[in-house]
Amino acid sequence: MKRTSTIALMCLIGAFSMLSCHFGPEQTGLLSGDKLVVDNCGTFEPFEMKIDFIAYDDCEDLLYFRIQKSGRAISESDGIALQLTNSENLLQAVQEGPVTLDLPSDEARLSLYLNRDCPGSFVSIIAQDGHLEISQLELGKNGVLLLSGTFDLVDEKTGEVLGQQMELTVDAELSEQSPHVDFAYCP
Repeated sequence: MKRTSTIALMCLIGAFSMLSCHFGPEQTGLLSGDKLVVDNCGTFEPFEMKIDFIAYDDCEDLLYFRIQKSGRAISESDGIALQLTNSENLLQAVQEGPVTLDLPSDEARLSLYLNRDCPGSFVSIIAQDGHLEISQLELGKNGVLLLSGTFDLVDEKTGEVLGQQMELTVDAELSEQSPHVDFAYCP
């Protein structure tokens, strides 16, 4: 019984460690492209995903961002998963000016999930042949995330290009709020 209580407590702490925010009216987020083709789902022409929610977790030296068009659970949403490694170095570098990261790279990985619009599709969609420019990144209460990027979206398994020259922009203030328990990422 004691082990179960300890595990439950660890899960509860983990669940509330992720910080989240909804965008205000003056804040923006958008992933767009001329066309996105997803197996077992269809063709989006043009593709446009407005973003109004961000959750993030700082796991030692890894930042994990969940950037999506609603605050619902991942299984019910469309969004972007962004992982940034060497977060301490990245946070320092951004203080000195914009930082450009290749996609994918050891420092950055971006994937797209379409669980709301394409619930029957199990395609793993990742960013390739592109970059992200992080102009501002401050974590915690009253933090800021300002980034832009251009990349192709590909089927990770087959390498097939699903969307070319996709553009991502995010301009948001981060705040500390109690998130949905499914947001927790760190063990």
